[in-house]
Amino acid sequence: MLGNESRERGTDVLHATPLLASVPHSVIEAIRDRGTCLDVAADEEVIRRRDVDRYFYIALSGRYDVFIDNRRIRTLGPGDHFGELAARDWGGGYGYTRLATVRCAQEGRLLRLSSEDFQWLVDTQPAVRAELAKPAAHSIGH
Repeated sequence: MLGNESRERGTDVLHATPLLASVPHSVIEAIRDRGTCLDVAADEEVIRRRDVDRYFYIALSGRYDVFIDNRRIRTLGPGDHFGELAARDWGGGYGYTRLATVRCAQEGRLLRLSSEDFQWLVDTQPAVRAELAKPAAHSIGH
């Protein structure tokens, strides 16, 4: 979890995150409290293509390169998110495998939400649901 100083920094980034731009402050606070803060070293792999974990991530600091088949397709930074397809509950416990590998390019910090907490966010916030409904190609950089 985030300490007091880190909580405030994390909350600032969360408020500036396009995905969360239209949600109430109380929801951002709940996301911050439900999430787990991860410090990530440069060159550390956060997720690997075809893995089956179900976490959703929001970048609080650092830079993260997104790869498909060893080809970098995008670089993410503070306020960006990834992992939404794998984190969603598509019914019957079905989830997608990871579509890309994400590797830390510059040391940073991530906020990780469980699949359940991510699903709560999507189910209770129409603006988040609408933002996530944008074409998936946009979210992986095509």
